[in-house]
Amino acid sequence: MRVFVGVTSYARCMRQGNRTGLVVSLVAGALLVAGCSAGAESDETRAAPLVAQVPADELEPVEIVELECADGTGETVAVFSVERTEDPDFSEIWASETTHTCTATDLVEASTDVEFVAADALGRPAVHTLYGLCGAANPEAIYVRDPDFAVTADSAPTIVAMLELCPDFPYAAELQAAVDRAES
Repeated sequence: MRVFVGVTSYARCMRQGNRTGLVVSLVAGALLVAGCSAGAESDETRAAPLVAQVPADELEPVEIVELECADGTGETVAVFSVERTEDPDFSEIWASETTHTCTATDLVEASTDVEFVAADALGRPAVHTLYGLCGAANPEAIYVRDPDFAVTADSAPTIVAMLELCPDFPYAAELQAAVDRAES
């Protein structure tokens, strides 16, 4: 199976009929990248992966964000629901201690004040990626294990936006320190 890694959405993989869309959350690098692998992809698809920006008219309003969370092998271990409020509650996911990556099953455009703040920090209205990052509290992530780890300058805005959405993230201090090291 060939995997083309680019920043795209899981939803796009599903729209293409690609049920094997690979999702790898690199919270350490503050990126959520997804790749679609299909038997007959065009040169155009391989050459120009989509940036995870979705036109606003493709975003459907949702009250609850469903997160599919996977273990270290990439197998989905659970689906969690997070209500879209001014203080989204990820505590059930964080308490599970079995998830390494999470991906929102729907595209989500900012509609609450906290989402607007996060979207502003991210630079785009779609915040589904941030919900996935907030769910992925992995104690084995490099930013937890390596006290000298620094995120890349390109990744720092994503981490900042993520921490706006979920300031109580279990490893928020480690991530903020990694952002601070990148900026110094």
